[in-house]
Amino acid sequence: TDISTKPTTVQGLQNIVDSLVDLKSGQLDLDDLKVLGIELSPNTNKASVGAINDLILNRGDVTLSNLQELVTTIEKLNSGELTDDSNLTATELAILGFNNLTPTQVDSINTAIEANGADVTNKIYNLENIVNIVTQGVDLSLTATQLNTLGVKYNGTLITTSTPQAVIDAINEAKISTDVASNNPTGLQNISTALYNVNTPTTTTLTVANLTALGMNDIDGFTNAEVSAIQAILKDPQHLTTTNNIDNLQKVINALNDLNGSEASGASNLTTEDFETLGVKFKLTPVSNDNGFGLDNVVELVNSAINRDTALDVTNNTSNLQKIVDSIESLFNKFHMVDTDLTNLGIILPSNMTLKVVNELLYEPNIICS
Repeated sequence: TDISTKPTTVQGLQNIVDSLVDLKSGQLDLDDLKVLGIELSPNTNKASVGAINDLILNRGDVTLSNLQELVTTIEKLNSGELTDDSNLTATELAILGFNNLTPTQVDSINTAIEANGADVTNKIYNLENIVNIVTQGVDLSLTATQLNTLGVKYNGTLITTSTPQAVIDAINEAKISTDVASNNPTGLQNISTALYNVNTPTTTTLTVANLTALGMNDIDGFTNAEVSAIQAILKDPQHLTTTNNIDNLQKVINALNDLNGSEASGASNLTTEDFETLGVKFKLTPVSNDNGFGLDNVVELVNSAINRDTALDVTNNTSNLQKIVDSIESLFNKFHMVDTDLTNLGIILPSNMTLKVVNELLYEPNIICS
């Protein structure tokens, strides 16, 4: 026999026989485990024995020889949940009935146990839900319930079915585009945190790590200055909406790259769409005003001003870009330019000319601005 404590009476022998019968039928209790000589931790209780019995019935191959490792593994599962320090191995997960897991999947399972989503304490069915999620293809979307199971939070609160579906959809889009391996809860949490920061630019601070987590691309890698510029754009209600929309966030980044590239190259070719994406506002409509100028003329002149070394520097600075636009448009507001307009556009007047004269000349119908 493998019984560590040999019976000294007939009744003791009967107790062993009864406990072995309970083992075979998956009806063990704490006394049975003690009779069979199984070492138990102080935290093993009636609920733990229930989980043990469920596994015995599910596996169908548990005998006295492997009962101890089963009990020890369940105790380790419970300890990982309790201490938020789970380090189950692939071998131990196989003991619990989950086979052929990759190292990445095992890491995701342990992370999920630590994330305080689904409670796995004596609940193999919750562990099974976690395993099913991390072994699901990365190209498949996760539901709010599945994100909750993995312990993913949005704004510090576990995601639930009450979380806006737009948030869930955006998390899934980023998850798929960034290929979060085995639906790792850490990667998913990084996405959720980044999405919240994008959605709340006036109260949170966007970081390079946030943009990377969302799978955003930059021509030559994000700098802190670029991230600050992006946050400034997101704070402006006039910019292209990026709330739960990472496609539009990429458009904002692309437009900022175009702006910076225009400043650096001296060959600016920004479009009306670029300005709208960046939140730069125009007073003129596409319809020409009574001076014969319209929005297309403004865009052309703004690009020309950006190309001037003496004009305001617009690198990562949409505020300066707006100033240039406003100054160009002042040309068409009955040509009431002021000194700051000249400074914004990098125009230097000859010593013998005043701004008043410039405004008067520009208002002449036969004057051509080029």
